[in-house]
Amino acid sequence: MNRTQSQDRHTGWPTRPLGDVVETEISTWNTGSHPDEEKQYIEIASIDAASKTIARTHLVQGRTAPSRARTIVHAGDVLVATTRPNLNAVAIVPQELDGQVCSTGFAVLRPTESMTSKWLYWSVRSPAFVRTVSDLVVGAMYPAVTDKQVRSVVIPVPPVLNQQCIVAKLDEQMAALDRAEKALAEQQAAASALMTATLQQVFASPGSEQWPQSALSELCEFIRGVTFEQSEALPSPSEGHLPILRAGNITDTLALDSDLVWVPSRRVSPDQLLKSGDIVMCMSSGSAKVVGKSARVSNDWAGSAGAFCGILRPRNVVDANWLAFWLRSDQFTTWRDSQARGANIQNLRFSQMSDIVLRVPPIPEQRRIAAKLESARNGITAFQSLLGSQHAVLAALRATLLDVAFSGEI
Repeated sequence: MNRTQSQDRHTGWPTRPLGDVVETEISTWNTGSHPDEEKQYIEIASIDAASKTIARTHLVQGRTAPSRARTIVHAGDVLVATTRPNLNAVAIVPQELDGQVCSTGFAVLRPTESMTSKWLYWSVRSPAFVRTVSDLVVGAMYPAVTDKQVRSVVIPVPPVLNQQCIVAKLDEQMAALDRAEKALAEQQAAASALMTATLQQVFASPGSEQWPQSALSELCEFIRGVTFEQSEALPSPSEGHLPILRAGNITDTLALDSDLVWVPSRRVSPDQLLKSGDIVMCMSSGSAKVVGKSARVSNDWAGSAGAFCGILRPRNVVDANWLAFWLRSDQFTTWRDSQARGANIQNLRFSQMSDIVLRVPPIPEQRRIAAKLESARNGITAFQSLLGSQHAVLAALRATLLDVAFSGEI
């Protein structure tokens, strides 16, 4: 797609700026005249990034509606988010939202008789369109384009009959890709569930009932994360500073190459320096799915954990790997879900965790169990990585199909 009105040299189709093939007059909602009127509001966050559909709306009243809730939409309109155009937040307005309202952060494209809604929709989803609008914001302080810029983008406009034939094939091909991606997502979920089931099989096995009991405080030392003023933190390495882990670093392993901050060394006491075998845990988060997540430190690391994290330092009566796996088992996560407190922020406290009682086998048995669980996790991780690669292949195929469609070769 270039930005001049011409004819495509490969297909012979005419090319037109979007502004030539969509309506120029789009009605606005006069909230002052209709303060009691209610409408479903479509904002940029309403768009599902994967399916490019309107996934959710919320009801607003004229007198209290957000200032951006002003553009009246109709079924068949194509919405294109003008902020961060590289993310391609686009959707077609369905029949059930006819006459509702969307954010002024969308360019509303209402096709004329020379353009079908679905052709317009697939056009603004094409890699060529995304590249064109993304190039318009290069170097800009704020990643956004104007409605006028969106309408200036040139697209191919074949006869309506051609549009309908090509769209029918695209819909069929994209539906097949959607089914494949759904199957991948189900496999990903199954892989995650497999690890959970494996942990349950070990820590809730009949044999585990014979293991002696210990309080968690007998197995490890609890060390608080580093508290510091935000003004003291740096986003990158600096002399006299140490790296600090945050909740975002805690996944199945520690993501030491991202989202670290660096604080003055004087803020970190010697016992707060992470050691091999330490377990870092998120103690406070706005998400119940994040609080209580933990990961083991595999090597001595010249840094510490932040204020919203804590450090569990295993004593010599427990294998660090075994304890790290136990902290991901249902035995711990069920307790965590019952104890996390806070209306908006979920919190755990070391004082709560100290008295947790768990069954602990002898050290040799701990090591044997941990080795088997490590092997299982490695296999599951490799499988998940393979699924991730397949997802990338499907995404590339989707882009290729769109390129082919708009080259006239479909």
